[in-house]
Amino acid sequence: MAAVSFTYTVAPPAGTPEATFNGSPVPTSSTITAPVAPAAAASDSRSPTDAFYAAAAPALRAAQLDLMDALSSWKDSVGDREKAIENVKVEKGKGKAARMMMATKAADAEESDDEDEDEDGDGSEE
Repeated sequence: MAAVSFTYTVAPPAGTPEATFNGSPVPTSSTITAPVAPAAAASDSRSPTDAFYAAAAPALRAAQLDLMDALSSWKDSVGDREKAIENVKVEKGKGKAARMMMATKAADAEESDDEDEDEDGDGSEE
């Protein structure tokens, strides 16, 4: 029988309490598997591929929900412990989006400078 599987491994920082979900401990490494029910016979309006994916969707969703529960439990357990690792002060207007926008503007300006140097289109400089 077909199945959908997710494997995860987390490496929490030192001193992190054990993660729990509904009172049960959550392992740091696990594989979550959900069986895919056999697809119903394809009708005239559905292809066999469509029937398979329709049958696989509930299994995929079940495995995804289990994975989200496990990872959310670890996220809650870790809490703010990783903030010290990523403690980078970013001034207003200096974030990733602003840096990407400035890089794009610089590339556009460089491109337009290249076009200005060769306005006559023959590839030679005078």
